[in-house]
Amino acid sequence: MTLDLKENQRAEEERRIQQIVRDNLERAANFESEGRLDEAMSTLGQALAVVPDHPEASAAMERLKDKVAAEQVAEDLQARITRLVEQGKSLLAASQYGEASSVLSQAYSLRPSDDVQSLLNEAQTGLRSELDMRNR
Repeated sequence: MTLDLKENQRAEEERRIQQIVRDNLERAANFESEGRLDEAMSTLGQALAVVPDHPEASAAMERLKDKVAAEQVAEDLQARITRLVEQGKSLLAASQYGEASSVLSQAYSLRPSDDVQSLLNEAQTGLRSELDMRNR
């Protein structure tokens, strides 16, 4: 009787653990679909705290880590482009066309856009005018 009771308790404990993992996997998937990646990772962490080697939870955690890293790279790139464009605008305003052209060219090479192309054209036109004036 004691052996059966212990087996039943163990089986019940295993069912509860699996339910916790399933619930956390489902919640994490919902968070991920809503773009709430930090919350998804936290929820997966709870599942992995209960079953550290759970294959589905481990794979989901790795996928989310990769997704977060990719988002960070994209954010860093956008911040760099924004800084370059702002620097280019300041150089244009100061009639420093050569420097503006260089900076805006970098921004355009990172992510081509009509706005940056327009600013780059303005810088290059100013630079050409500057060079024409020197050659006269």
